[in-house]
Amino acid sequence: MTQKIQPHTDEELKLSFEQTGCPSQFFQKFKDVYLKLFDEFCEDGVAVDESELEYLKETKNDALWLTLEKIKRFLKEINFGHCEEWASLIISSALYYNEREYCDCIHHAYDELSEIDKELADREIQIHSKTFGEDELFEKHFVSLIVDYQFYGNIIETAKKYSKDYKRLIKEGKSPIYAHHYADRSAFCDDTDLYCEKYAYAAERALSQGLNEVQARIIADEFGEYICNNHTIFYCDKYFEYLMENVKYLSKFLNDLPNEITRGQMENLIVSLTEEQLADFVLDTVIAHKKNKNCQNNQTSDVVEEKIDLNKEDDSYDSEKDLIDDYKKYKQNRQYKQAESKYDAIWDSMFPEGDDDDSITDYLTR
Repeated sequence: MTQKIQPHTDEELKLSFEQTGCPSQFFQKFKDVYLKLFDEFCEDGVAVDESELEYLKETKNDALWLTLEKIKRFLKEINFGHCEEWASLIISSALYYNEREYCDCIHHAYDELSEIDKELADREIQIHSKTFGEDELFEKHFVSLIVDYQFYGNIIETAKKYSKDYKRLIKEGKSPIYAHHYADRSAFCDDTDLYCEKYAYAAERALSQGLNEVQARIIADEFGEYICNNHTIFYCDKYFEYLMENVKYLSKFLNDLPNEITRGQMENLIVSLTEEQLADFVLDTVIAHKKNKNCQNNQTSDVVEEKIDLNKEDDSYDSEKDLIDDYKKYKQNRQYKQAESKYDAIWDSMFPEGDDDDSITDYLTR
């Protein structure tokens, strides 16, 4: 004989709810969460024998226990100053048991709320950044990791590391620009200390010479990669033609330079430089080349429309290389998401279906 298990009655639910200390206005939320979990846990709720009936009763109690845990965490978010929408989203995913799982819940809540109301989501994440009792550096970086970087690691631990490194570097006499780029890179990417030092050094140098934040980060990333892998000479080889055009930068290290120089003479001069001098020479040359290219192209922020006309074919345009370079700039900019669909459309026009089915995002990340 079959028997159908029934959920807890309203009276039973109210008794359990009152034990949480939750305001009565949230009882309906409690009941809705419970009924959803009951349906998930007990499915059709039909038992064919006594043992199955006992199992369903235990499962029903499990649903109530989990509801109690969720409503406690719901109340915790409300007490932080969050709105009901945020608190509901925090408990809508799996129950968290450690800091990393909690970070996933925070991301889930922010992402879901952003789809409904972006301004509200941004306000809520600002509120949440203040719930950890950390300093303003932590709060700012915590928000940036979610809103700007879309970083899905342990945002709490990462923001703490950023704050700690930044304050240490400022105390050591480093500039705010250097401290920010070192701490940001170290916390966000977990790179070696040497790489972060070279990255911050190059970023500060590029910014001080007039490049924007995105360009500075791209140059700093490449500089750190080459120097840390002891490939300074390969860094030099990559930009050797630029070096030939900017021999004047050698005057920082060498005297009595000729106005014109042959390739052989340049190679001899480079050999005479120390490793550090060579790295600085190439770095300054790359920065100067980027600045000159910016002036020549008179670039605007709308790189896609300016550089690519989908209605016109131009065989002389190195579309793949420039497209990828520009995409990297956008990828590191908070507006990259809006640009991504445009780039994918361009990518599809370059590689019709059958030639390459990947989006540019897949291409760059595989």
